[in-house]
Amino acid sequence: MPFSISAVFFSGSVCLCLVLNLTCGFSAADESDHPAEVQADAGPPELDRLIRELQHEQADSRRDALNALAKCGAGALPALSAMTTALQDESPEVRATAALALGLLALEPKSVLPKLIDRFDDQAIVRTDDGVGEVWYYAAQAVARYGDAAVPSLIELLKQDRPQRRIAASLTICLMGPQAKDVLPALVDALRSSDLDTRRPALMSAMLCLGTEAKPAMPLMIEFLDDQDFHTQYWACRVLGAIGPDARVAVPKLLPLVQTGVGSVRRNAAAALGKIGPDIGPQSRDVLIQALNDSLQPVREEAAIALGRLGEFAQPAVPALEELLKDESNFAARSRGAEALWRLNPQSPTPLRVLLAQVQSEEEAETAAVILGQIGNELGAAAPLTGLLDSPQPRTRLHAAWALGLMGKNTQRANEVLKGFLDHPEPEYRDEAEIALSQIRNRIDRSNP
Repeated sequence: MPFSISAVFFSGSVCLCLVLNLTCGFSAADESDHPAEVQADAGPPELDRLIRELQHEQADSRRDALNALAKCGAGALPALSAMTTALQDESPEVRATAALALGLLALEPKSVLPKLIDRFDDQAIVRTDDGVGEVWYYAAQAVARYGDAAVPSLIELLKQDRPQRRIAASLTICLMGPQAKDVLPALVDALRSSDLDTRRPALMSAMLCLGTEAKPAMPLMIEFLDDQDFHTQYWACRVLGAIGPDARVAVPKLLPLVQTGVGSVRRNAAAALGKIGPDIGPQSRDVLIQALNDSLQPVREEAAIALGRLGEFAQPAVPALEELLKDESNFAARSRGAEALWRLNPQSPTPLRVLLAQVQSEEEAETAAVILGQIGNELGAAAPLTGLLDSPQPRTRLHAAWALGLMGKNTQRANEVLKGFLDHPEPEYRDEAEIALSQIRNRIDRSNP
């Protein structure tokens, strides 16, 4: 069951990196996998059989029954008691599957939510084909499916000085996003009272996922910019960037961090300034221009992105961006510089030339592919990219196809090229092809709601 989570959580020795569209390697099927007729067919005899299967001695059989019940919609109501009992099964995989199944059904929140939340303390390892997780992580996914009904419980969890429960609540908030905005006062209090390991990244990730709804927390985020812990500064910069133009009051604190913070802080302070927009003022714009010469590539890259976001206000950055593009060691920063230069000077032939060269490079070519996928139609990149599909260099073919697929040009052949890499002997090629195909599918889904 796929979930998109924009955060990175640490739980004990297990790192759950949830930044892309991760897929749980087992679980109850998503709603798109069970049509209405499947739900309608689960009458009493079949339901009784599935409930009996929950007592089967084989854990796989119990999981199969839970997966089937997850497809029954409201018809699974008579099985709800047996399904919640499965949350205490001896098998961690069964407990996790039960949580996911209950989340898909989202029935009877008053009785089911407390039982799901009891699993927030369950740190038993769940092994899947894709790796390992912990039971609480799947329970958090389930609670998030209850939407508004889960918010009061999340508020209570944030009030408890129990790090593991606060971490699980934070993941749930991340899954819900701005829908969980009413947790904000409790989240602010939890941030003030939590230890550093809980504050970062869990609670700060939750704040970030609230997006512009986090605006009332700006005073605390600005306070955190002065924190001695650079991780806290890093997350505060990200939250202020997510708040956007309304965070302009933070500019005086962000400005010195672009110049003197540690690398990750410099990068995210620059990003925040770009997201706040032209109201940052000339001094901040000039600091971003200076950051194009930072010693770290990620900082140079983010400074270029930020300047591109500033539009006409950033015109004085054009000469510095052109200089950035002359340094062929900059890789991703060079690609971002080309994008920024196009945004500030759409008539310049330089961005297309640089991005096409980057697509054919051995390093950071994926960045150029994604950028071309976003702006390639305006640059007239379709013809040269199509020509690169016949390149003798595998990486060039892969990234040209990636860009064309995102552009919506020559998509059939681009997809054929990418699918050809799914069986490549080198994992790096397989992984990039999977990411490219996923991004192309997402583009198509967005254009055909």
